[in-house]
Amino acid sequence: MREYSRFAPTFWTGTTGKAIKAHGPETTLVAVYLFTNPHANMLGIYYLPVLYVAHETGIPLEGASKALQRLSEGGFCSYDTASEVVWVYEMARWQVGESLNAKDNQVKSINKLYQNIPKCPFLGEFFEKYHAAYHLENQRHSEAPSKPLRSQEQEQEQEQDSSPIGDELCAEPKGSPPAAAIDDPVVVEIPTNRHATIGEVYQVTASQVSGFQVTYPAVDVVQTLRRIQSWCSHNQPKRKTLKGMPKFIDSWLAREQDRGPNHGSRSTPGAHTKLTPAQQTRQKLAERRAARGSDAAAVGGDGRDVSPSVELSDGDGAERVVDRAMPGTH
Repeated sequence: MREYSRFAPTFWTGTTGKAIKAHGPETTLVAVYLFTNPHANMLGIYYLPVLYVAHETGIPLEGASKALQRLSEGGFCSYDTASEVVWVYEMARWQVGESLNAKDNQVKSINKLYQNIPKCPFLGEFFEKYHAAYHLENQRHSEAPSKPLRSQEQEQEQEQDSSPIGDELCAEPKGSPPAAAIDDPVVVEIPTNRHATIGEVYQVTASQVSGFQVTYPAVDVVQTLRRIQSWCSHNQPKRKTLKGMPKFIDSWLAREQDRGPNHGSRSTPGAHTKLTPAQQTRQKLAERRAARGSDAAAVGGDGRDVSPSVELSDGDGAERVVDRAMPGTH
């Protein structure tokens, strides 16, 4: 995660900034976010799901998508929906500078960062734009571009305007998410061991949360998942693989269940509250009475009650067990 980012004050008074502000506050906020968010790098080409934009700016998901679309149409950036990678065209120039000397220490870092960018349609174009200025090596081949980012309203308009011709045109296109995935929203995204290089995350959906809640009824599943997310975010060397993440989450929830009241049962509050000395004495008294078998067992041969009694001490308010019978009588 970057510790700082350069953002020129001229953005607010320059041509680019004025054009962006004309689209409204949400588009302006997203433009600034693209420069300053914690997932960005100094090259301006990085993994950024729209969900991150919506969550971290507080803009609804539909509004975040529209803002990215407007910024793409205005030539500020490009966004590929398939790889979920954004490229802010001039960000490298703002963060790094116009050019670097071949012996500059940043050249090595920039080349390493370029090689670690997730596969996307922008790799070749980025290389062509900056290879001379930053002495880039080993050009990478770009992936085929996906369809442009579209808002939900535009998708619905297209569906209404189009008419199917043949069953093959009505079929769901390859790569489209299944209907179940659309109806099963992601609740938490947990970074894996490859998050730093390709932005990989393990997505926990609403249906999985429901299943976990049934299995672990004493656990606040959503809150625990957020703790797991935070732990993985701050313990990069210990992050799990995408394949190993389900077992890791299940083990964590199982431990939380075992720490709960009665190992997971929803008992009444205070069931595991630490007993005071007086409460401990009463508990011992009850256990001793139960061990005698019945109240009748507390009666001696001469009819006297020889069951233990409780007496308060004069010190800290604790109790001690004493015997009602006179010394030497039993």
